Amino acid sequence: MFNEAERQGWLRNRDLGTISELMSMYKNAANYFVELIDDADSGSRESIVYHTCRYLFAKGVEGVILWGIAPSGNISVYFEPKHLLGEIETEVPKHLHKVVCDSMSVADGLFKAHQNFIIESQKSSRPIDLKAEIVKTVEWIPRFGISYALFKQYQVLR
Repeated sequence: MFNEAERQGWLRNRDLGTISELMSMYKNAANYFVELIDDADSGSRESIVYHTCRYLFAKGVEGVILWGIAPSGNISVYFEPKHLLGEIETEVPKHLHKVVCDSMSVADGLFKAHQNFIIESQKSSRPIDLKAEIVKTVEWIPRFGISYALFKQYQVLR
């Protein structure tokens, strides 16, 4: 995922931008979605992970916009599992909703890059712990969303 982000030109030297006020909120959200993935049947797990990654990336973008708008920097972001497959709802001003939704295509590229990494690892007979890879991806993807939004300077959108 780092390589893909660098290839797309919005990340350099694996240096993810962060906003400390958001990090614990997104860590908790990632943990919550990992539990949902664990509870899913194995046949639908990959699809759920894919949609979770897209969703959490977009929510990272949303958080940066909300943080930039909030005078105090104190915000809350609403996470709703039913929005994984349907229309994503955001708390950003209406004219910025499309910015958040469009970011999901960036998440698609990161997810595909991670899938390719897993496939190549399996081909080369390197041992890979799929559960650990899922957890790691779900934990990292909102951080990528935050970093992407900071790179695009979405924190100054009004």
